[in-house]
This record gives sequence, C-alpha cells and structure tokens, in this order.
Amino acid sequence: MQTLDVLDVENDFDDMLSKIHDEHVQIIEDGKRVAVMISAEEYRKCIKLFNECDASPN
Repeated sequence: MQTLDVLDVENDFDDMLSKIHDEHVQIIEDGKRVAVMISAEEYRKCIKLFNECDASPN
C-alpha cells in the first residue's frame, strides 16, 4: 500500500487516482492515517464480501 500526505493528494488528485488502479493508497495528515482509497472494483468486491458475511446465519 502506498502512503501519500493529504497535501500531495490535494495538489495532484489525478496522480492519486491513477495510483489506486494498481494498489490501495493510504492518505495521512499530521502523521495519522485519515483515509484509504481503493478502486471502484475493489470497493465492489469488498461490499459483495460484506453482504455475503452479513447474510450468513449466525
């Protein structure tokens, strides 16, 4: 996972968007993780898995 400072993301959002197609991007501010960006396809997979787990009987 690549890590970018929030200022770098603000200054070059297009670059950050191109990076999320290859890997997850962790965004930090003042040394703390504030967000993780993933591609739309990875998000779709996560939601599908979440829904499958949520629907399983306990």
